[in-house]
Amino acid sequence: MPPSPLSRAVIYARYSSEAQREASIADQVEVCRRHAERLGLRIVRTYQDAATSGASRFRADFSRLMADAERGRFDVVVCESIDRLGRKLSDVAGLFDQLPFRGIQIHATSLGGPVTQMHIGIMGTMAQMALSDLRDKTRRGQLGRVRAGRIPGGLAFGYDVVPPPPGAKEAGERRIRPDEAAIVRRIFHDYAAGVSARQIAPRR
Repeated sequence: MPPSPLSRAVIYARYSSEAQREASIADQVEVCRRHAERLGLRIVRTYQDAATSGASRFRADFSRLMADAERGRFDVVVCESIDRLGRKLSDVAGLFDQLPFRGIQIHATSLGGPVTQMHIGIMGTMAQMALSDLRDKTRRGQLGRVRAGRIPGGLAFGYDVVPPPPGAKEAGERRIRPDEAAIVRRIFHDYAAGVSARQIAPRR
């Protein structure tokens, strides 16, 4: 059943990593705005979570959206696709249970209209599988960087980052800091000797 004209609509946009462009949010909002305009919806608010993983439902603007839903402040949620709302099937299914219960429709522009229970089951599963695949590939990439002697993520205590030479395709090479390395060696020596972590920590 399509929403009635002038129904109050909100837009939710999200992208998941720094590797994506900040403009991704604006692009999603524009696509959603055009969808709402075609249906005669009145947009009352836009919620945005930039560089935020859909694996967690604890997102700032997503939480505000849910709180406003409880207060009955809108009738339709418009998003680009189901995976923008969440990557975990349990979270997306829970959202679908809560919003329609309150009389709120979910529209995904990728589907061309309202999200149904069938969409949640199929596309929610696909989104979770994609998240699992991304996690495995990220771990594999981090392992490869470690094996190459590079930093896989945050800088570890005891090392400095070596600035890459001009034109280098790979960064993240590490260099041992002698002053911090001495502390690291002492920590390992004490732990191997039976000193507890609680006793070692204040000695740093």
